[in-house]
Amino acid sequence: MLLEQGYIRPGQELVFVRNRSKRAVVLPNGNIRCDGLEGSIHQVAQSLGNHGFNGWTGWFVQDEHGNVVLLDELRKRYLE
Repeated sequence: MLLEQGYIRPGQELVFVRNRSKRAVVLPNGNIRCDGLEGSIHQVAQSLGNHGFNGWTGWFVQDEHGNVVLLDELRKRYLE
């Protein structure tokens, strides 16, 4: 939903909350890729962190104003 509405774009970098050296790239299909792992924000976050990890609060991204925010913040803006 965020990709389709232009809140994030293919090729954009995401930064993992628990280890900021872990960076993912948004793929055209909405999945992400990080350290050879590919899947949804939730699947990749769970693989990197722990099972049950929420992908919305697991990734930082730069918003349209250049601010670094959680993906969850962009989701909230979309839902408003």
